[in-house]
Amino acid sequence: MNILFLSSWLPYPLRTGSSVTNYNVIKELSRRHDISLLSFIDSEDELKYVPTMAELCTSVACVLRERKSMAPLKKVVSLLSKTPRSVVMERSPEMYEAVSREIERREIDCAVADTTATIEYVLGASRFPRIVFHHNVDSVIAKRGYLLQSGAPKRFRWWLTWRKAAAYETRVNRLVEGHIMVSEVDKDELLTLIPDIGQIEVIGNGVDIESFRVSDAERQRNSIIFTGLPKYGANLDGLRYFHREVLPIVKKGWQDVVLNVTGDFSGQSVDDLQKGDGVILTGYLDDVKPAIASSWISVVPIRLGSGTRFKILEAMALGTPVVSTTVGAEGLEVTHEKNILIADEPSDFAKQVLRLREDLDLWETLSKNGRRLVEDKYDSRLLARRFESFLCRARDEFSQAAE
Repeated sequence: MNILFLSSWLPYPLRTGSSVTNYNVIKELSRRHDISLLSFIDSEDELKYVPTMAELCTSVACVLRERKSMAPLKKVVSLLSKTPRSVVMERSPEMYEAVSREIERREIDCAVADTTATIEYVLGASRFPRIVFHHNVDSVIAKRGYLLQSGAPKRFRWWLTWRKAAAYETRVNRLVEGHIMVSEVDKDELLTLIPDIGQIEVIGNGVDIESFRVSDAERQRNSIIFTGLPKYGANLDGLRYFHREVLPIVKKGWQDVVLNVTGDFSGQSVDDLQKGDGVILTGYLDDVKPAIASSWISVVPIRLGSGTRFKILEAMALGTPVVSTTVGAEGLEVTHEKNILIADEPSDFAKQVLRLREDLDLWETLSKNGRRLVEDKYDSRLLARRFESFLCRARDEFSQAAE
């Protein structure tokens, strides 16, 4: 099967949970199918990673994403548009052209796009099934942002973003043949928007079990870790929430605790995160696994977001116990006090962190059960095969309908 894969970011390097998922899916699909990858990049420096993807794909083409500025008057006018401003700002004539060239160059059996925005580039094609691989549901993220706001101006902006995202998702997702969601929660949310959506299946995120072996790294008994792309709004919100409302409570009972925060903060104002002792911004790590494996606890204080958190699966695969909010653990088959600790209020979150400092039996239980859960449910190779089966089924049903 010839698969056209449209990605909002180059799947390599493995910087985010979404890029890891795309990479793992492409790696498994490439064993039996030919893949044409069309990907956005944010800078020409990323082109040095193309050879890695070329080892898996029949062809790889990249389009430089242009971050356009918008004049004040256009910003006001954009408020009246039904399409989210983020979508309008990043529409790319170059990507439309690249997609057209690829469709003309070869016979495509199936197209996969990793967001509703990227599926736009094949909406004009009708010779093959088009599948959206939803890493999250944007309207759910915006709705949660709206509910967290207190001031009227911010609430209005978030409300408008939420309603526009919901309208856009409804309009575009009705036009394609299939949908892959990463959680039952997201599936239910999309079906609420579009009850007659057609083919839809839940295939969760996963990790490459073989590369996530519990190592003999020495655990730092005073180390907490927060991982994830800092430029992603849900991560930055969760980090600031933990730093502002949870960490001060933790430090009252754990004075030498150190919070290690991974990721590239360039372009972000993070002076507030560096006030006081006990917070280390590691910067971008080529391989985050050693840092996770040597940490005592991984915290996931996420309040926004949709989809599922790859950071939880990473930590569990490496035997590092996780404390998460309900939203952070959403979509994963986890159980409080069996393989994870879940808390939503700052005082309770801090209490769960302190439990893992004191209770070694609980620490061992979560460490072992977390690893077992990932092995049983979240092996990326098994999940990618389900992904493949869905694409084959979509292709066959599309061909039958066309006869």
